[in-house]
Amino acid sequence: MGQLGDSRAIPALVEGLNDTESDNQIYDMWALGSIGDSSAVPDITKKLDAKDPAIRRTAAYVLGALKDPRATHALTIALNDSTEDVRWNAAIALAQLNDASGSELLTRLLDRSYVDKLEGMTSDQKTQLVINAVKCLGLLKFQSAKDKIAALSQNDPDLAVRDASLEALKKF
Repeated sequence: MGQLGDSRAIPALVEGLNDTESDNQIYDMWALGSIGDSSAVPDITKKLDAKDPAIRRTAAYVLGALKDPRATHALTIALNDSTEDVRWNAAIALAQLNDASGSELLTRLLDRSYVDKLEGMTSDQKTQLVINAVKCLGLLKFQSAKDKIAALSQNDPDLAVRDASLEALKKF
């Protein structure tokens, strides 16, 4: 429904956020994010308190995509979530809201030795995580990360990371 972009689906999708199946809640959030209507932000923000970390991770991601400042406080709290990828998504979402609260966390993702040790992720997922961190830190013009981004632009083994780093450096 989200791919159709039909805002008439929003009430049904918001109602679906209360479904007992986690997957249905996740798909409803994705659809709401795809539609891009921020009227669902309060309902999605509540999902940052869900028991299932996949729901919390998706909520943080979708709130970043919607770029509604009403989510800032809840996303800041999510920076302390017990699950690492929820924290990463919260930091990325905050950066999309031009909030640097998660910048230290994002800077840690520039450390390839740290990222390469992460379990349960493919090499492509790890690369995308680094790229997202680079883009967000560039967007924020986070000076403390500039040297690390410059080093990635010259030394990272992945050309996509190098390219993203060069683009990010243009923003400083």
